[in-house]
Amino acid sequence: LDDKPLYIELTELVSKKQMELNAYAQKFEEYFIKMFNQKVNLPSDIHIDVISFDLDVRNVPKIKVKKEQKTIELYVDEIVRKLKICSNLRAGEWKYFPRKSVRPFIEFRITKLPAMFYSQGGVNVSLQGINTIEATESDNLLCCSVESKNKCRYHIKKEQLWLLVYSFRHFPIDLKDPAIKNLHTRLEQSSTQFHQIWYFWPSPTDSGIFFRLWPK
Repeated sequence: LDDKPLYIELTELVSKKQMELNAYAQKFEEYFIKMFNQKVNLPSDIHIDVISFDLDVRNVPKIKVKKEQKTIELYVDEIVRKLKICSNLRAGEWKYFPRKSVRPFIEFRITKLPAMFYSQGGVNVSLQGINTIEATESDNLLCCSVESKNKCRYHIKKEQLWLLVYSFRHFPIDLKDPAIKNLHTRLEQSSTQFHQIWYFWPSPTDSGIFFRLWPK
């Protein structure tokens, strides 16, 4: 870069559907932890979080339906039993519990604190998963996010204007992801006011994933 000022616009890679899922997951997790605390005193150095949630909320037990509250209680009992397995975890270590046939809608993780990183709830889904359920949006979330920012006019002519696309919720984009190819096709067919477009995904263990999306 020369001595000209550099302006950077930020946009988060998140969809309306995902925000709805995050809100639903947060309510469920609050109820889940409340029920858990009624059964056992959670040690202050243990953190439990829901790290994956069924994209179809119809498969998730309803917290206001008494019959389905019993199902949630069975999952809570399972975690109480798992706590004994995690008693030998060292600070910063965690244990992951994937979905299974008796608990098909949820995955959770138990972390021993202090830790450099742990989830504060919400839903983790892949770009492909979001694209599948976002039928009313553009063909992929990445294009949709960039095009939304490109519609804004920043009136920057001589200076460099960059766009940084970042994500906390999604799994990181791979350079071979079809979403990037779709973005290239869109940008080649239309103009963009951004001189460069970059992608950033923060990692809990290192500096994260950071690479240029545009130009190729």
